[in-house]
Amino acid sequence: MKRIRDGLTDWHLEYCRALALRLLGHGPIREPEKDTFHVNLTDFLAAEAGVRSADIAGVIDILAVTRTESGISHHRSINDYPRELALNYGSLEEYLAGGEFQEYESYAADPLIGNRWVQNVEEAILMTLGHELAHHVVALQRKGRDVKPHGPEFKHFYSLIRRFALNPMLDEFAMDTKQRAAARFETRLINKIHALQKMATDATSNENEAERALAQLQALKSKYGLTDTVLSDSTKPHVIERTVPVVRREGYKALSHLCWGIARFCGVEAVLHPGRLVSWQEIERGIRKVLWTYDYVTYFGSTSDTEMAVYLSEMIFHSLFDESERYRTTEAYREALAVGHKSRTLVFSFRRAFVARINRRLEESRKAVREEWVASRADGRELMTRKDATLQALFKQRYPRLGAFQGGSSSSTTIGSADRAGRSAADRVNLNRPVGQARTLALGHRR
Repeated sequence: MKRIRDGLTDWHLEYCRALALRLLGHGPIREPEKDTFHVNLTDFLAAEAGVRSADIAGVIDILAVTRTESGISHHRSINDYPRELALNYGSLEEYLAGGEFQEYESYAADPLIGNRWVQNVEEAILMTLGHELAHHVVALQRKGRDVKPHGPEFKHFYSLIRRFALNPMLDEFAMDTKQRAAARFETRLINKIHALQKMATDATSNENEAERALAQLQALKSKYGLTDTVLSDSTKPHVIERTVPVVRREGYKALSHLCWGIARFCGVEAVLHPGRLVSWQEIERGIRKVLWTYDYVTYFGSTSDTEMAVYLSEMIFHSLFDESERYRTTEAYREALAVGHKSRTLVFSFRRAFVARINRRLEESRKAVREEWVASRADGRELMTRKDATLQALFKQRYPRLGAFQGGSSSSTTIGSADRAGRSAADRVNLNRPVGQARTLALGHRR
């Protein structure tokens, strides 16, 4: 079976694998009722189901990604053995700005395994993976027995997954009910005020429209105690962590060289995780070690800033390899081959130059945006310093033992023509925020 379908790429598959690895590796897990301890969710489910931990973790190997109009993900077994967990990207767009993840009606209202608010696509994928992982465990355990798709067996294992792994993972950065309500209201209010501001100052508005808009604007600001300072800050008191995969394509892990520049540009912190999941499998001569490795990066910061970091990571990754393919069709590439340079050397030289130039552009843009923002208000530098300090303090709480690391530079041979082509290609990449994301700082609420 094809693991990547419907126009998706290795990025989408590796993204799901990285999230699956995070879920399966969540731990340690302690059951207070049974006074038991397990290293991670994989070992816990294996002990509970009476199956091998390597078979639980093997769900990573049968992951597939698809995108259809139905948006339905599924787990499939053949001859009573799991063969495919297909995650469908077709319905994920509805969670771009958050939404209610819907479970089956029979248990939708259950406080443990029922519907849940998710903040973004990543959390929706984690919910889907948790649901399908429960099907995977049931399929391993049933051994030819007929079981209902969402019957007692499924609910039992899904309850364990939600209680000991999935819910705690989402709870760590979750908004509470009041925060969600406030965020929805604030978004609607700020959008309305910005629309009135535009109408009041737009040269295309007639005099009466501008006056009415200005009057409504002042009334709203007075009613809710808003100031121009608050409106320009676009404050967000909430931090989250987002994941992106470090995809190895054609022997090159581009994101491991890009994530630090992206993080600085977006005003977030980055962590490069060497994702590892170890299981043990009994064989005739003893026990065999089974290892899954999928590196990934997490970005830590405000909702809008981490969203931008995720967007740039995927966009730049695909731009790099698209431009690499385009470079292979150019006259400069053919001339370099003709004088004896190897294709691999030329392409690697192109990619290194592309990445270096992107990182330089990100740093230049970061400085320009920060200075522009600081110059736009009297207390800009003070707020900038406060925002940086607040984020770093929260980050140190999250990763108290993490040392600083900003990547290294390559000492490999550089081919002049390939280097120039790579830098030129990088200059064509649009690093602006997509429509709907403002270029503002995400600061915590003043106390």
